[in-house]
Amino acid sequence: MEYEDCKLLIRMGVPRDRIHKAAIVSENLYHFYIFTKVGKKYCEYREFLCYKIAEVEVDGEMILLVYHGVSGNAASPIMKELLEMGVKIVIRCGKCGTYKPSTVKSGDLSITYASVRDDTSSMAEIDVKYPAVADFDVIDCLVDTAEELGIDASLGINYSSDLFYRRTCKDDHRDIYPTYNIGDTEESETATIFVLCSLYGAKAGAVMTIDGTPLYWSSGGYIVGEKIVDVGIEKMTLLASKAASKLSNKYRNNQM
Repeated sequence: MEYEDCKLLIRMGVPRDRIHKAAIVSENLYHFYIFTKVGKKYCEYREFLCYKIAEVEVDGEMILLVYHGVSGNAASPIMKELLEMGVKIVIRCGKCGTYKPSTVKSGDLSITYASVRDDTSSMAEIDVKYPAVADFDVIDCLVDTAEELGIDASLGINYSSDLFYRRTCKDDHRDIYPTYNIGDTEESETATIFVLCSLYGAKAGAVMTIDGTPLYWSSGGYIVGEKIVDVGIEKMTLLASKAASKLSNKYRNNQM
């Protein structure tokens, strides 16, 4: 794919020379303003459909900020354009639900190293035998950076589904994961992002903020706008920004 073929990037007015090697991607457009607190030279490009891109400098490294919409189906087109244009480091930075509400609570951070593939977009790319896993360098950097910043974050396996809410039928097959303690979080995009990055030879990882539990969403367990979640999002943004800057610097200096 040539730059001229990147319809989304062109519609948003992102110049070819502003497509940096590291990108932080999110399903939440309203996180963008927080990056102005942790970096400088913040610049926004145009919105188009469910997409928006900005850039920010963190510790001397320019990083792309990408709003990709909700679901792997929404994220896939913009991710493919960015990967085709040479993005090599991707950190998913958003919100998720917890399968372990007694120990991992709203406002806590979760670093995801693998994801169950129950989305349709990654399945359209390659069959389910191919794993959705993060890159070790990214996870290692996220863990080390969290320790340096004094930020607590658990490590876990995520479940990615196109379904945001629980199924309307009584039995939801997703219930097996929390029941048997074989999953930690749930959201909609990570599997697609991990698979695409692996197929394109890019390094990916994810750090997300817990905003409730899908086990209780039907009874009001989905927390939006709570102070504890907002605090978690600010910590997540700082962690992802610092880690992306470190990884970008290592890549530029051929250290990874």
